[in-house]
Amino acid sequence: QRAAGGPFTTLVADLDGTVVGFTTVGRYRNGQNSADLDPAYGEILAVYVEPAHWGTGIGRELLRGGCAVLSAQGFAEVRLWVLADNLRARRFYERAGLFADGERSVYRVRPAADEPPVELPEVRYARRLDQ
Repeated sequence: QRAAGGPFTTLVADLDGTVVGFTTVGRYRNGQNSADLDPAYGEILAVYVEPAHWGTGIGRELLRGGCAVLSAQGFAEVRLWVLADNLRARRFYERAGLFADGERSVYRVRPAADEPPVELPEVRYARRLDQ
């Protein structure tokens, strides 16, 4: 299933009427800012699969489908950000042909309004879509 809204498209994995995963793709967000979109690159903003369905191929299909959407939109390269310590996700992306391109960032999460943000290191992955 596919839902488009604004500059991003979400593909949903439905298993017997239950959503078990999704991916969201669109133009690359410069500085991860949704108001500053780069027309030269596509981005995978998210790939999520319910843990009970890890290893079933759903994630691979979502990633493949997201890349197909970006390719159809004319993008030649896809980029994505992943938490540096999320080794499982990093292996998943590497098996799909993405590689860490050397760019790093920090994702800031504020646990509560009165608490300071937690800073989580991220690395950027990329690949050509014509691979």
